Amino acid sequence: ICTDRALILLRHMFDCTPRSLPLVPSALDDFDQWRRLRTGSTTPRRREWPRRKKVAVAPTAAAAASLDSTLKLLLLGLDDEASPMSTLRGHADMAHAIYEHVRHWRASALCINGVFAASIGQVEFPAPRGLYCNMMPFQMPDCIRMSDGEWKETIPPAFKGYIPLIEACPLTHSDEGKIGYLTVHESQIAHEGGTHRRAGLHTESPGRVHVDTTGATGAFVAPPAPGALTFFWGGGHYMQHSEDARGVFEGGIYTASSVGGSMQVWNARVADPRAIGPLGDVDKFRPLLGAGSTLDAGELLWMTDQTPHESLPLPAGTYRQFFRLVTSNVSGWFAAHSTENELGILPPPSVAIISQDKFELARQLVDHAKAAATWSSPCTSTSDIKHGVRGLNVGAD
Repeated sequence: ICTDRALILLRHMFDCTPRSLPLVPSALDDFDQWRRLRTGSTTPRRREWPRRKKVAVAPTAAAAASLDSTLKLLLLGLDDEASPMSTLRGHADMAHAIYEHVRHWRASALCINGVFAASIGQVEFPAPRGLYCNMMPFQMPDCIRMSDGEWKETIPPAFKGYIPLIEACPLTHSDEGKIGYLTVHESQIAHEGGTHRRAGLHTESPGRVHVDTTGATGAFVAPPAPGALTFFWGGGHYMQHSEDARGVFEGGIYTASSVGGSMQVWNARVADPRAIGPLGDVDKFRPLLGAGSTLDAGELLWMTDQTPHESLPLPAGTYRQFFRLVTSNVSGWFAAHSTENELGILPPPSVAIISQDKFELARQLVDHAKAAATWSSPCTSTSDIKHGVRGLNVGAD
C-alpha cells in the first residue's frame, strides 16, 4: 500500500487534528447536579482543556495501513495486474478522483465541530464485589432534584452501591421516570495487554440498521435503502441556545471507570449511520480523528451513541470497575446479551426485544455489505473506470 504514488495521493488528503474533550462549564453552572456529584468525600472539579492548534500531519505507513477497505482496494489494485484498477497506472488524475470521491463521503460522515463528549466531574466507586450486569433495565429518577425516590427500589440490592453514580448523571426531564439501562462490570484483566471492555474504535450505535417492530420476533434487519432508521443506543445531543445560557445534555450515555488510562474517547460524531460498520465498528475513521482523550480514574463522561471510543490495553492483574448508564432512547434490547432485572423491570413496549445473537447478525450484515460493494458495471478499460467512478458504493465497505 505504501508505494510512493499512494503516499502522494494520501498526502493531499490527510489533515489530522488532535482533538481533546471539551469541558462545558455552562452545562452545569447553577445546576443541582453539581451538588449530586459530591459522592462520599469526592468533590466535583473542572478541567480546563487547553486549546490545541491545528496541526497538519503527513500520512505515514501506519496511517495508510489503517485506511478503510475501499481505499485499500483502490491502492492495492494499482499494483495488481489482475485488478481492473491496474488500468489506472499512468492516470493519477482518475485515481485521485476516486480518492476524492471517497474522501468527500468520509468527510461528510464525520462531524468534529460540536460537543459530542464531555467530562462532567469525579465520582467515587463502591467497594468491588465482582459484580456484572449488562444493559439491565431500571427506572431512572422521577425528578433529578430529589435525593430519595421510588426509582431506587428498581435497582437490585447487589447494585445499590452504584446509586450515587446514577445520581451524578445530569439527566434531563426527557429521561425522568423512563427506563434506563445499567451496566456494571467488575473484574480482573487475565492476560497482559488485554482490555476490560471492547477493544477497537467503535460507537455504541450499530449504525445503519433498524428493528422491524411489526412482527412478534423483533427481527434485526438491514435497511431497505440509504437513509433508513438509525439503531439508537441512547442517542444524545448537547444543546446551548446562547453563550450565556446553561447547556443541557439530552439523552446519551454516561460512563466512568475506576482505572485511569483504560478508555480513550474522541470529541466527534459519526453522523451518517451508513458509515458505521457492524456492531458499531468505525476504525476506518482513525486516521482522520487525530489524538483522543484518555479518561482519569473516576472521571464521569457524557457522550453520544455515535461518539468514537475504545477500551485500552491494561497490565495483567489490573482490577477494574466499569459503570455505564444508557438513557431511554434505545431501539432494541438484545435479550441474549443483556441482564434481566430480578425485580421484574422490563424495557418499554417501544423497545423491540431481540432474541437473535447480535454477533451472528453482524456477520450477516458483513456478508450483505460484501455483496453490495461492487461496481455498477464491469470495468475493463480506463474509459470504463472513468464512467464507473460514480457507481462506486463507498458506504458498503
